Amino acid sequence: MVNPSHQDSPNGVPAQHESNTNTVQLARMDAGAPSPSTEALVNSEQGQDANKAHPIISDSTNPWDKDDITKPKRANPNRHDLFVQKMNDVWFLEFSSRGSPLPSWPLSITINALVSVLSSILKSTLLLLVGEAIGQMKWNWFKRGSRPLNDFEVFDSATRGPLGSFWLLLGSKGRTLASIGAAITILSLALDPMFQQILNYDTGIARTGISTLPANLLFVAGFEDKNRIVQLPDAMRTYAVIELYFTGISSDDVQSCILQPQVMYPSGNCSYPVFDSLAVCSTCANVTDLLKTEATDAENFAGSKERMWNYTLPGGFNTSPIPRGSTIKYLSSGHVSATARLRPQFPLQNFTQLTFGFNETGPADANAMECSLHWCVNRYKSKVKNGVLHEDVVASSCTGESNDSEWFHRIDAPRNLDASFVAVSDYVVDGSSGTNRSEKVDATNLTNYWDSITPGKFPFGKNDRVAFAHRGASRLLSDYMSDRLTGYITYNGGEQESSTYNVTDGARRLSQVNNATLSMEILARALSSAVRGYSSSSKGMNDGRVPVGGWSWTSEVIARVLWPWIFLPAILELASLVFLLATVWNTSVAEADIWKNSSLAVLFHGVLQGRIEDPRTVVKDVRLMEKAAEGENVMLRDLGGGHVKLEINAAQDIDKLDKVTSFLPSRDQNISKSLPMEILWWFSSTLVATILYITFKAIKNIFFHPLSHIPGPKLAAASRLYEWYHDCILTGQFCFKIRHLHDEYGPIIRIGPNEVHIRDSDYFDILYANTARLDKDPWFYGFLDDSAAFNTASEVIHQRRISKVESYFSKANVQRNDAVLVDVVTKFLKELDAFEIDGEVVCLKNAFKSYATDVVCAFCFPQGTHYAQGPDFSASFHRGQESFARIVPWFRFIPGSSTLAQYTPDWLVSILPSDTQAAIGIVQYAREQVKKTIETNPQDDAKPNLLSNISRSDLPAQDRTPFVLEQEAIRYIAAGTGSTARCMENAIYQILSNPTLKTKLTTELRSISSPPGDRILGTHELEQLPYLAAVVQESLRCFPAVFSRFPRINRKESMRYDRFTIPPGTVMGMSNSDILSDPSVFPKPEEFIPERWLDTTNRSRLLRYQVPFLRGSRNCVGQNLAMAEMVLGLGNLVRRYDLSIFETVKGDVEVVEDCYVPLTRKGSLGVRVLLTRAG
Repeated sequence: MVNPSHQDSPNGVPAQHESNTNTVQLARMDAGAPSPSTEALVNSEQGQDANKAHPIISDSTNPWDKDDITKPKRANPNRHDLFVQKMNDVWFLEFSSRGSPLPSWPLSITINALVSVLSSILKSTLLLLVGEAIGQMKWNWFKRGSRPLNDFEVFDSATRGPLGSFWLLLGSKGRTLASIGAAITILSLALDPMFQQILNYDTGIARTGISTLPANLLFVAGFEDKNRIVQLPDAMRTYAVIELYFTGISSDDVQSCILQPQVMYPSGNCSYPVFDSLAVCSTCANVTDLLKTEATDAENFAGSKERMWNYTLPGGFNTSPIPRGSTIKYLSSGHVSATARLRPQFPLQNFTQLTFGFNETGPADANAMECSLHWCVNRYKSKVKNGVLHEDVVASSCTGESNDSEWFHRIDAPRNLDASFVAVSDYVVDGSSGTNRSEKVDATNLTNYWDSITPGKFPFGKNDRVAFAHRGASRLLSDYMSDRLTGYITYNGGEQESSTYNVTDGARRLSQVNNATLSMEILARALSSAVRGYSSSSKGMNDGRVPVGGWSWTSEVIARVLWPWIFLPAILELASLVFLLATVWNTSVAEADIWKNSSLAVLFHGVLQGRIEDPRTVVKDVRLMEKAAEGENVMLRDLGGGHVKLEINAAQDIDKLDKVTSFLPSRDQNISKSLPMEILWWFSSTLVATILYITFKAIKNIFFHPLSHIPGPKLAAASRLYEWYHDCILTGQFCFKIRHLHDEYGPIIRIGPNEVHIRDSDYFDILYANTARLDKDPWFYGFLDDSAAFNTASEVIHQRRISKVESYFSKANVQRNDAVLVDVVTKFLKELDAFEIDGEVVCLKNAFKSYATDVVCAFCFPQGTHYAQGPDFSASFHRGQESFARIVPWFRFIPGSSTLAQYTPDWLVSILPSDTQAAIGIVQYAREQVKKTIETNPQDDAKPNLLSNISRSDLPAQDRTPFVLEQEAIRYIAAGTGSTARCMENAIYQILSNPTLKTKLTTELRSISSPPGDRILGTHELEQLPYLAAVVQESLRCFPAVFSRFPRINRKESMRYDRFTIPPGTVMGMSNSDILSDPSVFPKPEEFIPERWLDTTNRSRLLRYQVPFLRGSRNCVGQNLAMAEMVLGLGNLVRRYDLSIFETVKGDVEVVEDCYVPLTRKGSLGVRVLLTRAG
């Protein structure tokens, strides 16, 4: 029986009921409202405040307490924050993994596994967030008017997954804001496959370190003695080489040679630099035209006469009479070649291959080939892939066919056509008969034997370049030839069939090769492998290996990020935020409280569902619900003010309380922000406004900007994020991207919202003319402080500042300070002498940077530096500079970051890496020089310097402060160090890579009267040398100081290029590297050709386009000093030493990043050389 009586307390909360009545109160416990003492609160175990309002309400009844709606309520941690955090985690993980080998983590955890976990958390957080928002939209839906009761189920189903969301979209609720959440829930089904597609995997891409290829017969030029007889260096003095050169190899150990050199590499793949190695080569010629056939009657095996045929060649080849039969192949060796083409090579072994058949009348289809196996030097390009060595011969010293081979232009390369390798007999032959052998020729008496040779003994002069390989080495060939190719045993007299020979698989494959040329090539490769390979340890053939270093590549999986697949997750992240904000806005407009998505919907639709005849009945008043509840012995009453009381009268029905409370929410489970609603609204409004502004700005830039007619990518026109991505995310790639864009769009392109770039050699002088007087782009140079002349954007202010230092950098003043520069060069060369004495490798990258820094500081400031005397040429300082350069692009996109960096506190500097501290040390040096300049009395200053010229000038006081002087000093050091050093380093690499160039330059430099090591040459002497000047000019052309563009702004008038009009205020730029590599001006621009500057007829035209120091009023003010640095450094270095490259490949000097200064790949040691003092 329902007990309808109850007594309300003054504040509207029910008073205590009789003891036989169990009451469940659902109420919003406002501040000051007492807690019922005897009533059981819903979810009392989970929380005290259910924070509920009336779930079903008519248009005329509004029991909601509006005073409480605006009160901020505490919430659980915000789900959207967690969602964004996990989204960022996934992005960071995938971005940090791109282009790198997959890491090895404990328990075999992979990136995919981690991405799956993060994406699962992300997805579940997204669904929880959206579900709560849909639940809130449910209450807003019922708050706005009378609704069918089964709408509870529709909304609640939508909060549980994609199927319910689908029905929500199909129903009338698709017209509500809740449909956005339903769409997000459905689209979330694609999140998992999307995240799995973001990471793609390749193999064999990332380099892991240096590997070595032991090439024990590596050819090294320059170890000949005075008679030009090959003298083996210690590294090559092995049994394998000695026997090969002097006694031949005839032992069985040869058969156990590994035909592929052993490779030592830390991973499964490796790519080696090109190297030269002693090898065996083959040459073949068709001599069928010289073949003579003679018929004769001879006895056969039965003793009767039979017609037979005999074949002869002019070189001595002669077959015994051959009877009529099937096709026959003959292979013979040991005779003199019949062709002049093969004779000059002095082969280790000659072979004649003869094949013929018979027809009804006699022999037919005869074919004769002569082949020669001889010593050569091969240039190998090697790589290891999946543990297997692959070698390609890219050049050979003695092909015998092409005189265009580069070997024919190398004075130190052995060439068989010039009788470089000669096979001699075992013994010195006394007497003309050649029968008396008295002295064995070996490594100890070979030179004496050569000296005793009488003129005319051999068909070459005594002073010819020759090297001896012993004739006995032919036994090495015989060992491979015997019973291997054709089933015949080869010997000097001819051949005979071997009936007992068992042909191996490898031999069978060779014997099936019918082409003699191919057969010899296969044999030559096998012999070369044997020569360069290893035999048993008893012969000592593993001694003295010469390693060829190369980059090894990992065979692990490399992660690639496919960014288009991140589109949907990003859209869902943004959409969920919009839906959340829309829910908060809708709730505020409806003046509804913040509710949990389930709550009383379960109560009404679950406990009371059976008492309602039609679930679609529109419930207009809570009294209808009260009436329906009476049949369940449940009393549901509206207490007003948002309070609803549920009473269970019978003690036996207490279990109904558990059913009800199990569905109700815990305390304060809602979607409200942890911040007050006002802050959330302000933040969301600002975010939406920002997004709208960026969108509209991008549309305006693309379609309605004055530069919209300029071709180029739309993304670049929309915003600077295009440049940010290529320069900051990809690290210094935008200048290379600009080149590709020119190839695609033409000579003029739009590379930014208000910037164009032009590639036209003839327009360079127009844009950067002295009369143009254009300003620098302040944004592009924003990473530098504007107080120094170099960084000044305004052309007027720049001219005022630069006029005080132009005379200091004039050619006349540089020449007056020649003694200062020579002193720096002398100290630099003295340091190199120590490396030469110790036989240590010199890293020219660090050496030239230290040299250039010392030159600039000695020339410009009161006291010079001594970086060249630092450990390894102050390598730590230069590493720090390079690391700093790589973050320079970020300074452009983070306003004020460069200024903030200038005021880095000392305590922070002290905890930075040592390399960074060393680089920052230049700032302290600049401060000391400024202080010294200011404290020096002008009358006592015997040698004015750059800083004194500025500080004592008539510039305004703000242009002469200590801070300005400090900035000027830092800029001149930075500008004059890396650029010149890089140019010199690349020049040395080009000189040493081209023997002809090296010879020309060395000859010119050493033609000066005094010996190379006597004294240091000054600028005046070196500038008179034409070939050195040509080398310097070509170095400046090929390796300019800056690869990037030089943006300028004409603020006064429009400019035209071709048919395009460029309005005032537009940023216009060109890159001098484009001009210096223009093939229409400099033929073969990628090649280093100093001779182009010696052509007097074309020199003036080349100089017009020679713009390494830019042009106009903003050109490099220190170009005269830079030229003097290069002339002094390169001239004296090449004159004083014989240099050779050490473990340096082209990739060590190639520019792969441009962070305003050109940079090589990370980890590159640059050009490394070995020094030998010139005699």
